[in-house]
Amino acid sequence: MDAGPVSVSWISDLCIQDGRVTVKQSWLSNNWLKDVRRTAEELDELDGWQMLVDSLVVAGNEGLAPYSR
Repeated sequence: MDAGPVSVSWISDLCIQDGRVTVKQSWLSNNWLKDVRRTAEELDELDGWQMLVDSLVVAGNEGLAPYSR
């Protein structure tokens, strides 16, 4: 899957507002996050990726639980 020009920080800003997760999962978000993990690591954005995944799991996204710390 092509990650395209969308960055992890942009998705994080969309999903987390005022310190609260407002979107815990969308139709393709879990697959997209799994697919871009390696790219996030290569671009030194893995900390942001991990923070987003952990926040989504705490909010109830069970599909990303294996990727949460």
